[in-house]
Amino acid sequence: MKRAAFVISISLLAATSAHASWTMQQCNGDQNTTYISVGAGSTAVAAAMGYIQTGSTTEVLYSHTADGEAWVEGGFDLYGSALEFADASVGYMGGLLGKVWRTIDGGATWAEIPEALIGGGTPADFEAVADVAVSDDGATVWIIGATGRCAHSEDSGTTWTKIDAPLPAGEGLAVTAGAIRGESVWLVGGLPMAAPIDEPPTPGSPASDGFVLRSDDGGASFETIASGLEYELSAVSFVNPDEGWAAASKYTEGGAAIGVTTDGGETWEFVQPPDLPDDEIVGSAMGASGVLAGCNGVRFFGRLVGVAHCTTATFESDGSTGLFLTDDGGATWVTLAGYKAAFSMQLAAASTILDMAAPDCTRAWLVGEGKVIARWENDDETMDCEAGGAPSDDAPADNAVSGAADDGCGCAAAGATATSGVSLLSLLF
Repeated sequence: MKRAAFVISISLLAATSAHASWTMQQCNGDQNTTYISVGAGSTAVAAAMGYIQTGSTTEVLYSHTADGEAWVEGGFDLYGSALEFADASVGYMGGLLGKVWRTIDGGATWAEIPEALIGGGTPADFEAVADVAVSDDGATVWIIGATGRCAHSEDSGTTWTKIDAPLPAGEGLAVTAGAIRGESVWLVGGLPMAAPIDEPPTPGSPASDGFVLRSDDGGASFETIASGLEYELSAVSFVNPDEGWAAASKYTEGGAAIGVTTDGGETWEFVQPPDLPDDEIVGSAMGASGVLAGCNGVRFFGRLVGVAHCTTATFESDGSTGLFLTDDGGATWVTLAGYKAAFSMQLAAASTILDMAAPDCTRAWLVGEGKVIARWENDDETMDCEAGGAPSDDAPADNAVSGAADDGCGCAAAGATATSGVSLLSLLF
C-alpha cells in the first residue's frame, strides 16, 4: 500500500463545499416507511433493513443490490436492527430481539445463527442489537447489544463466545457502536436524548455522557477508558490501535461533532463540521435551519481520508442531511454538495437519514425515513483512500495523524472548528 510521506493543506476561503454526484435509488416520501440500517460488502453489493408502519401494524422493509444500481425488495421477513458485511458475499445482521443472521450470497438470503443469540430472544428477555462489527479479514465478528451483552466469533462465524461488558455507572446509558483492530475492541455509547412526555413536545435533555470501553485481550475483559463526554457517541472507526474517530451528537442545534483520538480512545478532541449552506437545506424556503445537531456515522479508510454523516434533525423535528469528507485526519471537513438538488423533486420535506455505509472513499449509501436510499459517488479516480497509511492492527510508528497537531505544515489543530476553509481535496471535485 502506498504511504504518503507528507500532506499539504490549503485553505480556500471562497469555497465551502465539494462537488459530489448523488443518485436517489429509492424514495416514496412516506415518513412511516423507514430504513434504519445499511451495510455494504463492496461498491456493488449492499443491503438495507427497516420497517413499514401502518396504524398499529409493522411490516419488514428489506432491499439489497448486487450491482450498486438496482435494488431488489423482499427476501427477508424478520426484524433486523443492524447489519455489516465482511466482503461481497458474507454479511451479518442483528435483530431487535438479539437474534443474528448470516448471508453468504450478498444479502439475497439470510440464515439464523442460533449460537450467536444475545439475550433470551423473547420479549421478556431480549437484547436489541445496536451494531455489528467485522474485522478487515472477516475472521472476527462482534454482535453488539445495547446494554453491553455481546457475542463474538474469531473464526468467521463458526463458533461464538458470549460476554457481558460492564457499562459505566449512570442511569440510561447504552452502547451504540463498536470497532475492532486485532486484539483491541472498542464499545462506545452514551445517554440518548431524553424524550419529554408533555404535549405538544418540547426539547428533551440533550444526548450526552459519551463513554468508551476498550478491551486489549480480544474481549475477555473491558475497561472504561473514557466517560462523561459532552456528546453521545453513535459510531466509531479505528484505523489502528491508536487512531480513531467517533460520530458525536447532542441532537440540539449546534450539537454535532466528530471526535478524534490518537491514544486509543482515552482522550478526545471534538471537531464541528460546517453547517449546511442554504442550497443544501431541504425546506430552506420555509425557514428550516442548516445548523447541524448530530453526527450519526463515520468511516475512515486510512489515516487521513474519511467520510461522516451528520444531520440537522433534533428531537422536535426531522432534518436535512450532510455528508462530509476529510483528507487531513478529521481536522477539517468539506460538505459533499448536491444532495438537495438531486432529490428536490422527490423530497418535498426533510427526511431524517439514519445510517450510512461506505465501502471505500468512492461510494457511500445513506438510508432513512421516506424509504430513502441515496447513493453518493466520488468521480475522482485519483483519490487515494488509504492516504497517510492503510488500516493496520499495529500502532503507527509516529502516532500522529496529520492535522491532529500543527506539525509545521499549517494544518489546523485537532479540536478546531471547520467553517469556510477546505483542504486540498476540494480542488479535485
